[in-house]
Amino acid sequence: MKCLLYGNGEIDNLGCEAISKSATYILKKLNHKTIVDITTQLPDKHSEDIEKFADHAIPLKRGRQGISNIISEILVRFGFGKLSLLIPNYDAIKMSQGYEFSFSVGGDNYCYSFKEKFYRLNNAVRKNNSINAFWGCSIEPDEINSAMVKDLSGFDYIFARESITATALKEKGLNNVHLCSDPAFQLQPSVVEGMDFHNYIGVNLSPLIYSYATDKEMVCKNVVVALTDILNNTSYNLCFIPHVLGTNGDYNIHQKIAEQLPFQERIALVNEGYNCEQTKYIISKLEGLICSRTHASIAGYSSCVPTFVLGYSVKAKGIAKDIYGDYTGHVLPVQDIISKDILREQINNFIGNLESERAYLNSFIPEYKEKALEIEKVFKK
Repeated sequence: MKCLLYGNGEIDNLGCEAISKSATYILKKLNHKTIVDITTQLPDKHSEDIEKFADHAIPLKRGRQGISNIISEILVRFGFGKLSLLIPNYDAIKMSQGYEFSFSVGGDNYCYSFKEKFYRLNNAVRKNNSINAFWGCSIEPDEINSAMVKDLSGFDYIFARESITATALKEKGLNNVHLCSDPAFQLQPSVVEGMDFHNYIGVNLSPLIYSYATDKEMVCKNVVVALTDILNNTSYNLCFIPHVLGTNGDYNIHQKIAEQLPFQERIALVNEGYNCEQTKYIISKLEGLICSRTHASIAGYSSCVPTFVLGYSVKAKGIAKDIYGDYTGHVLPVQDIISKDILREQINNFIGNLESERAYLNSFIPEYKEKALEIEKVFKK
């Protein structure tokens, strides 16, 4: 059985790394003879790392490589997305030949602009007649238009990772939709010696929270006030943990927030030298986690660590809703932060209930994690 994973982000984003590794783990768990190949647009940088856990890294040209891709990219960026779909993606057609199953694993791909480039990629992969599935997706209900429905109807299966997305897609008439927890709930942690953060609250912040905020300065004030409250009024220490690395990653925002807090001796900044399994291990040792990256939250939930999400999209709300029955009290959308004490009030309540939160997760998460194996339905068609 030969499977292609495509549409994925690169593995310097630990969430993308977690999806790729977990998807590979699940496919091989379901059938140990399965061959799993994963695309990369940066083969010189990432092929060697990919081939440590998958069978092959498959080079895929970037949007601005190759004449047909460049023309398509220009058309999309100038608002002629439908016309761009008429230009075949020859590179993708060629690289996706010979697979029985193809999985688009870019769960966030339809949450951002220029979705047509993914429609075009799907069209290319489907020309080879593999069984085609969209695995682990979240989609804002208001973003689902006729062009997206047309593309989504071309999948044999859509595995939404939370019920808000699944319900919205079904309401649009799609009958290929299934609910399946994110593959990263199956990610196996890797021990990091000397990283036992007993009595620490973990913090993960993404620069994206500012781009989605109604008032960026107010969001920053809320974070500083809430974290200061933890240091002033509890015995907990704080540990900042990045989940996206590099120039646009989390480390810089962690530094800027941390330097505004009191009790510097009670603050730890984890550096960028850890992969997704190691980062999950670090998170698993926390007393609680306050985060904004989706896969940081998944590392927390799946380790039964009480987790509060400073969210900005449907994925945070949907995952928390499926775990708790209601996301209220577990997710605060940054768009709702319009006064100084909103986050502090919710964080104080969260911190005060860590023991009951952990007890609930210990009872709920083991079964919920197994829902990631629902992907087995693909192989039974």
